[in-house]
Amino acid sequence: MKASIADVDACVADIDEDLLADAALPVPDHMPEEDHFWYDMEHPVIEEGSLFRSMNEFRMLMRTFAIRSKFDIKTKDSDTTRFVGHCKGNACPWRITARTIEDGKTARVNKIVKLHKCSSTAAVITSMADQAWVAEKAMGYLQTEPNIGASELRKKLQAEYKCTIGYHIVDKGKERAKNSLYGTWGKSF
Repeated sequence: MKASIADVDACVADIDEDLLADAALPVPDHMPEEDHFWYDMEHPVIEEGSLFRSMNEFRMLMRTFAIRSKFDIKTKDSDTTRFVGHCKGNACPWRITARTIEDGKTARVNKIVKLHKCSSTAAVITSMADQAWVAEKAMGYLQTEPNIGASELRKKLQAEYKCTIGYHIVDKGKERAKNSLYGTWGKSF
């Protein structure tokens, strides 16, 4: 064992340092197995510094957060790497910004301006519950009750999330969820 260590030390001593200077490769310090995302998908807590697996997941959780908090968010700027939104309530100072971090996937809430204190803007029908959001929430119901109707699904979602969702949004969202779970009718044919 001692002889092999001496051989390695002798080889290292023979290496020309000038050749190694150009050969260095940048190595990121980020370790994917170190990423731990701990948040409740049904009751998300959105605060400065919160991390999310992707920008799409952040947007979906942002919708759930807004629906549970009974306000609507207007998206000012949004793309695959950033999100800037504010409350639709008149004169409400609440704002949020989020960006992807160095790995290009993980979304981080950078800033939340002011606490949200305005009255509910989602009391009648919320615009936060779109077809994609309904599809995500409907998957659990469709796995246990594949033949549930849009009206029944609408009642269950409205009871659980304490909001009003349009029938056509639920119907289209249900179809998206069914296609995601079971495939489209055309592909199965």
